[in-house]
Amino acid sequence: MKRTLFRLTLMTILSSLIFLSGCGASKTSSTSSSKQTTSANSATQTQNQSPAAATPSTKQAADQSSTPVGPATALFPESMNGSWVDAKSDVLSPIDGNLDGVMDGHFHLTLQLPQPVSLESIFIRYSEFGKELRWDWIYNNHLTPAGYNLGVYEQGNLIPLGPDTGIKRSGQVELDLFVAGLNNAKGRDTFSFNPGSNFQIELNYTTQAGELKKWSANITSQ
Repeated sequence: MKRTLFRLTLMTILSSLIFLSGCGASKTSSTSSSKQTTSANSATQTQNQSPAAATPSTKQAADQSSTPVGPATALFPESMNGSWVDAKSDVLSPIDGNLDGVMDGHFHLTLQLPQPVSLESIFIRYSEFGKELRWDWIYNNHLTPAGYNLGVYEQGNLIPLGPDTGIKRSGQVELDLFVAGLNNAKGRDTFSFNPGSNFQIELNYTTQAGELKKWSANITSQ
């Protein structure tokens, strides 16, 4: 009887130990599985995260990098290109608009004017070998001519001297300049346009903003 009771007690204790051991293993397995699932879900959420859910600093950097830059509004400055043409025409005399039988120097100017300007005066100077000569075209009633005649033509038409303070032009402007040859002009000056002579062309104008500006270029006759 005692032996039987002992066996029953021993079996009960062993059964309890086996049961408790199984519960501990199941709990450990369940906890580990739960942690793995949670980690996997977190990784999936990170990969599938919407661009709208980006951190503020990331989104701000993206906005700054994608901000369009507006086009430059500054216009190109006015420009002038001058060249020598020939000395094969008699267009004007040194003092007036009559022909005098002396060949005149022919220059060409190309003006690039992004905005309208007022052309006020053109001077051509020659200063070599002791000679100081100047030819004038003045479209400004506040200036007094001091040199010989300079004829300005646009598309074959003479631009007469005007009483205003400048003739307005814009865009691309082509001007032909005829400089009177000199044959004892004013009883003292004689000059013919030989190859290799150096001239300075000066053009004065006013912008829409009222700025007084000047172009100049050095040109050698051919």
